[in-house]
Amino acid sequence: MANGKHTIELPFSIEKIWNYISDIENWAATVPGYENHEIVNEKQSTWAIKGDLGLMKKTANLQVHITEWIEPTKVVFHFKSLAEDFVGNGRYEAQALDDSHTRITGYLELEPEGTKGPMATMQKTVLKKFVPKTTKDITRAVAEKIQSIQ
Repeated sequence: MANGKHTIELPFSIEKIWNYISDIENWAATVPGYENHEIVNEKQSTWAIKGDLGLMKKTANLQVHITEWIEPTKVVFHFKSLAEDFVGNGRYEAQALDDSHTRITGYLELEPEGTKGPMATMQKTVLKKFVPKTTKDITRAVAEKIQSIQ
């Protein structure tokens, strides 16, 4: 499974960070390649994300399921492609450094599903580069959005 992790420190209280992160409507559109999303219920949504995997450009339709909301420190989610060609999970974690500074960390894991042989090997190789960069881009985008609205 390809994975990525990226950490940023922000000059805001953990409560302000949580106010933003606790609402999926706030951060869905910050995902690179975002096209649209639809909220099914408080824990489920569907997203359309256009991914650029070098030689391949593809719009992925995802089912996203929030598995944990732990106020004010963590949001954990699982996602899968509706085409059933990959699955993954991710999370945002926040750690208060003091009353007005918070460290946020984004995590992302992604794995091809249902592909075997040389194609699976190629997909895994591409994802090993794609996922860390995407994790960094998503975490930075969320941090920039939080800074712009505070």
